[in-house]
Amino acid sequence: MSQSWLDKSFIKILFVRGTQIGISVDSRGADAPFPIHFCIPDDDVYSLRSVIKELAAFNERLRELILDEETGTLKGNAMLVLNGTHTDLLAGMDTLIKSGDRLLLIPYLAGG
Repeated sequence: MSQSWLDKSFIKILFVRGTQIGISVDSRGADAPFPIHFCIPDDDVYSLRSVIKELAAFNERLRELILDEETGTLKGNAMLVLNGTHTDLLAGMDTLIKSGDRLLLIPYLAGG
């Protein structure tokens, strides 16, 4: 399963209302639109940790990119920015996400 949004230098996620938590059907195909639409039921809120786990469960390549398999935590090579603010300046992985929020997942690149 290949999503074109995984080939970008960053991943942009819009949180929208839906019937259940997870990536919307429209964002699942190889020709899926960018940014990703991630559904959150009604007016519920979820922690960033829950959202990352849902994203990681959806796609193996994405999981390898952002999640440390041994600890279940975010790898140190990715930066998360919620509504223009680095999540470390908020509540980190306990930051609450709601419909209408925008998340950027930016992997750090190293090289020389």
